[in-house]
Amino acid sequence: MLVKSLILTLALECSRGTDELTLNIDFTGADPERLVSIAREFRKLTLGAD
Repeated sequence: MLVKSLILTLALECSRGTDELTLNIDFTGADPERLVSIAREFRKLTLGAD
């Protein structure tokens, strides 16, 4: 859900003509193993690598 929200935010800001966007993400309380798992899956989807 985080990635979907990020993509929607970027698309919205781009459509408004924003040239630069700064994101602050608070990972307080996030499960580190879950974050690593998500990052690995995202990498596989975008780069086709492990």
